[in-house]
Amino acid sequence: MFETTNETKNYIIIFLLILTFFSLLGINLLNEAGDGFQWATSGIVPYIKKVLGIIGWSTGSLINVSTDIVSDTARAGIDVAEGSIQSVGNLLQNASKGGMSIDLSENQKLLNDGVRGSSQSTKQQPAQQQPAQQQPRQSEIKKDQSSNSIQNPISNKKSSTKWCLVGEYQGKRGCIEVNDDDICISEKIYNNLGECINRPSSSI
Repeated sequence: MFETTNETKNYIIIFLLILTFFSLLGINLLNEAGDGFQWATSGIVPYIKKVLGIIGWSTGSLINVSTDIVSDTARAGIDVAEGSIQSVGNLLQNASKGGMSIDLSENQKLLNDGVRGSSQSTKQQPAQQQPAQQQPRQSEIKKDQSSNSIQNPISNKKSSTKWCLVGEYQGKRGCIEVNDDDICISEKIYNNLGECINRPSSSI
């Protein structure tokens, strides 16, 4: 298989004679070479492990982020497709009932009513699609006043702020701010934060 020439045979014989000579003197070259190689690798291997660890962590993070992006994109695409198909379905249903007219704005109104009403029960559908004569005209609709409470943003509404005890850990009490509409599970509500935190401990 391997052809060896006389020259390579001579090199092998010289190498073996040198090994024999050093081993007779008590120096084992193979042992020394192994120890040197072990010393060199012991200094390099930790760095190789660190590099491989960084590559593994980065690859895992990349896979997780890619999976999140793909799943979010697919979910959004399915939602858009669902809405489009439901719109076409509502359009076909209205057309088959004879509820469609030549006026495109009325068709859009019927379509919007159908989309809003699709989540409600079928008993309520006839009430939603009233004839145009029964719907109030624009002149009959009352204008809203800026002083009306519905015109004020939620942040402007005055609500009595109270504090709810949420728990106790290592002798320290935790409280959160709640409004009248919020539910305090511990049912221990105080008028201010200081009163909530400084109240003597009791079993919750």
